[in-house]
Order: sequence, then structure tokens, then C-alpha cells
Amino acid sequence: MPKLPLLLPFLLTDQKEMILQDVRRWQELRGMVASSAITCLLYFLCEVLEFRNVYFYRIHGGNLAARVAKRAVGLIYRTRESL
Repeated sequence: MPKLPLLLPFLLTDQKEMILQDVRRWQELRGMVASSAITCLLYFLCEVLEFRNVYFYRIHGGNLAARVAKRAVGLIYRTRESL
């Protein structure tokens, strides 16, 4: 299943900086070498369901367009039930 649709809420949100701060923190915690923040964001969204929970939480706190996109994407891509 293609994962690029997971980026749609990010492209629409006004919470980009907060999400990118989360990405940088998760990179640090996982000891990942520096690479593009968007590349790491996509990796985390695809491979780490806990991060996807945080991402959707941040999107929910943003503008209406991003929340609508989040709802649509959330129907297809699952998250962890609870952290």
C-alpha cells in the first residue's frame, strides 16, 4: 500500500514546525543519522505506529483542512490503539 498519502495532512497543516520537532526528537532517540526531515517523517509514518499516533494528534490540533485530510487518511492507515 502506498504511503505517500500519509504526507497530505502534513502539507495542509499549520503545525508543520511542531511535527518537524517531533521528527528531530525521534531521530535523536533512535540514533538515526541526519537525513532529510521529510524522509525521516515518511519513514516514521510508515514504520513506527507510535509515531503515527503522535503525528495524527499534532494534525488534530491544527487547521480544518489538515484535520479533514487526517480523517480520510486515518480510515486507511491504522495507528496504535493506545500509547
